[in-house]
Amino acid sequence: MVRILSDHAAGMITLLSRNSGASTGIAIPTPSKSKKTTKKSIDKPVFFLIFIQFCYKVFLRILRMTRKKLKHFADMKEWSNVLEPALGGAELEEAVNRKGSWGDRVVLELGCGRGDYSLALAENFHDASVVGIDIKGARMWHGANAAKEMGLENVFFLRARIEDLADYFEEGEVDEIWVTFPDPHPRKGKAKKRLTSPRFLGIYKYLLKNGGIVHFKTDDLTLFDYSVETALA
Repeated sequence: MVRILSDHAAGMITLLSRNSGASTGIAIPTPSKSKKTTKKSIDKPVFFLIFIQFCYKVFLRILRMTRKKLKHFADMKEWSNVLEPALGGAELEEAVNRKGSWGDRVVLELGCGRGDYSLALAENFHDASVVGIDIKGARMWHGANAAKEMGLENVFFLRARIEDLADYFEEGEVDEIWVTFPDPHPRKGKAKKRLTSPRFLGIYKYLLKNGGIVHFKTDDLTLFDYSVETALA
């Protein structure tokens, strides 16, 4: 007969064999339980070095973007197809002096962004002065640069707030206004910022000639319903 005795404290298993009253014992060591392995934590100096490298890369990227943006701003100051009254000073004076002399047919695109739509309008309406309007000059550079490359001389870009357009255009000077996919400002608290709110419609009415047109495009149903409601009010 064989009996097994386990001694956990000693880490041994003893086999006892009993034959004809005699007993022998064999001690077998048991493998000790290994401690659970844990992931090595990154040393603080190594982590700090990784963090510094990341910050440096971000800094270089921001620096490149800033230099590029400054170069674009410098370009626009030299281009005759860009006016930036939002900057004040001589730029403001030049835009104000342009008032009433934009041409026989004037077409505006509000919130023109990179100017793609303004360029398309200029290509289609050769007899019109097309003016893309936006407050963000960094985006506007792309449209102004493309116009120069395409040889379009009837498209201009005005860096200004839409609320101030009466400072740069005479009453009844504009033939058409294009409002293409504007920010819907879905929250009710920002309804006044919608480009089809009553205060903006009043500006359009002032700028447009008799029989002038506002072209409005949106893919936001809520903004569309709101715009119809305000236009009919």
